[in-house]
Amino acid sequence: MRFSPLILLISILMVAQLSGCTTIQSHQAAHHDASDRDPRLNGTWQGKVALAGNAEQAMEFRLDITDQKGTVWVGTKGVWREAKPGAFHLNVLESNAMLFATDAGHDDEGAWVESWVFVTTLLDNDELLVEWTRVANNIDKPKSAVDGKFAVHGSGTLQRMH
Repeated sequence: MRFSPLILLISILMVAQLSGCTTIQSHQAAHHDASDRDPRLNGTWQGKVALAGNAEQAMEFRLDITDQKGTVWVGTKGVWREAKPGAFHLNVLESNAMLFATDAGHDDEGAWVESWVFVTTLLDNDELLVEWTRVANNIDKPKSAVDGKFAVHGSGTLQRMH
């Protein structure tokens, strides 16, 4: 029996695709429980995140991480305000955590939608490495407007407060 190169190629691609799907499904089916969490992540972490492209400019953040919840605070001249109250979700696996939120609203300039993500890993008992990303779309502004659609990110090390 002779196989055409096209049929052989299609067969190989189908097997590869099916194998990939099996792998993806097995990863998705993996269940993580409280034993997959490093308890050292729990606590209050505070510090500055230097903005990419401008090392002199930084944002000051405080992250409160508990077993089931993450809260983000932004500090400006010693005054702290909660960022996106109640919107942040927390995902933890071993020494890493992600805090993420997306919300939308309207202000005097029109409609907007915005997402924030904090990706973290423990450096040790008292230091947390953080990468922060913010992406915003001021829907009613043209993309040519400076603050119409933008993304900003930075990284830094936060210290355990308690």
